[in-house]
Amino acid sequence: MMVTEFEKMVGEEIGENDWSIITIVYSYYPGIDNVEGKEQIKALWKQFGIVIFWDMYQRATQIRNEEKKIATAQKEVQVLRGNYKP
Repeated sequence: MMVTEFEKMVGEEIGENDWSIITIVYSYYPGIDNVEGKEQIKALWKQFGIVIFWDMYQRATQIRNEEKKIATAQKEVQVLRGNYKP
């Protein structure tokens, strides 16, 4: 989702710092659905504003970091399998 799309959905401008927090939550928070995520984020913003995203940000960041570790480990496994010669 682009910031302009979100701004149209909520009817107001979103600052750059707020947008960076919102995108992490939107992308990584486990309770945000892949299909209905935009509407969930819109509803959260409308009801609570940026404060709810501050609260959700830490968990979303932890999940993002763990997903990066998993992707790195998966790449390492692929390399090891490619080097393995029985």
